[in-house]
Amino acid sequence: MDQTLTLLARKYRDELRPRQGLLRGREFLMKDLYTFDMTNEAALATYDTVRQAYNLFFDDLKIPYVVAAADSGSIGGDLSHEYHALSEHGEDTVICCRKCGYAINEELDSAKEHSRCPKCSDTSMKAAKAIELGHTFHLSTRYSKPLGLAIAPQPSESSSTISAQVQKIPLQMGCHGIGISRMIAAVAAIYADRKGLNWPRRMAPFEVAIVPGKRHMLETPLVSEALNGRSRLEPLVDVAIDDRDKEFGWKLNDADLIGYPIIVIMGRKWAKMRTCEVQCRRLEVKEDVHIDELGARVRELLNKL
Repeated sequence: MDQTLTLLARKYRDELRPRQGLLRGREFLMKDLYTFDMTNEAALATYDTVRQAYNLFFDDLKIPYVVAAADSGSIGGDLSHEYHALSEHGEDTVICCRKCGYAINEELDSAKEHSRCPKCSDTSMKAAKAIELGHTFHLSTRYSKPLGLAIAPQPSESSSTISAQVQKIPLQMGCHGIGISRMIAAVAAIYADRKGLNWPRRMAPFEVAIVPGKRHMLETPLVSEALNGRSRLEPLVDVAIDDRDKEFGWKLNDADLIGYPIIVIMGRKWAKMRTCEVQCRRLEVKEDVHIDELGARVRELLNKL
């Protein structure tokens, strides 16, 4: 019977004080997952599987986050965890152990800064501002019992029929969600600097932007091919070429504003030396790279983002 249902939809709420752009608005995009299991043991195993998937997802984005034990609140259930991006723009406060990494939402009565960690007993618990990005709930039978959502147990191998008197079992439920629009706003808030946005590789509109001088516009395919290599065995680099009829400096500023992870500039050294300038603000890289080494160097940087 074990089933999972995914819902990706816009949601609306009567937010009294909309603020901070997409972080707290009346309309937002949400990814929800609902799980249904026959037994509590199976439901807990499913819960752990979802948590592992969420950890892999946030790890892949390479954003600073913590998983905090949380109160299920009005949603109910007896087990829940919150996924928070650490940011001074956050409205939540999480208490984190600097020794073992355990975290808990400050809303729980036991969560106090400098208190003893319930996991490792260290006293290095510290408060940090955070933005909630996701939440997982083990609901047990909180909703299945009132709704009469139950199923007859499967017959044993020794029994070929099910008695009409067999009592149905209420399903074990779980619900899990990630705020997609909030996550975009949170990442923008964490990584933006005075020049503009600064997207992680997995969220960027393109991985690399090629910005050519006007005299080099027709040679951009050479650089694009160098980025993707002569061999097609490696995954392609997602490249944007800025071929707009704008001033060179304007296009460089616009590339910073958009927040491409890596910018490849075809400037003065391109015509004579076939050398591009490679910039990566996140890694504080600004260096000249020959076209023969361009693909390898850019991939090396992308693997760190």
